Amino acid sequence: MEKFCNEEEFLKIVIDGDKEVFDEVLSRVFIKGVETALLYLPETVDKLGKKLAHTTKVFGKFLEEHPEFKEKKKLVLTTIQQIEFQNPLKTMEEILELAVPKIEKEIKLLENMAFTRGEK
Repeated sequence: MEKFCNEEEFLKIVIDGDKEVFDEVLSRVFIKGVETALLYLPETVDKLGKKLAHTTKVFGKFLEEHPEFKEKKKLVLTTIQQIEFQNPLKTMEEILELAVPKIEKEIKLLENMAFTRGEK
């Protein structure tokens, strides 16, 4: 493990309470953390891009299989997000499968509310 503080600096911080030395050491730790995070950035962006592409493809197929959901995209997306939040380890396919009955229930509820208000 990399050391950010030598013995002399450590003693100045602990015994003397030297804030300048403490700030220097803290700055080195911070810079190393930023450098490490930046090294992971390309890989992270790549994974997010692949996940977005896959999710978009799966969601498009989902809407093709359930054309009745196309007019209620906001409701559909909100429901899917809720289920995804509750089931973070499930695949998008599994989440969409869980979403169908809940979306159908929500649509029926909205239709019943509109009917009771005299709307079509």
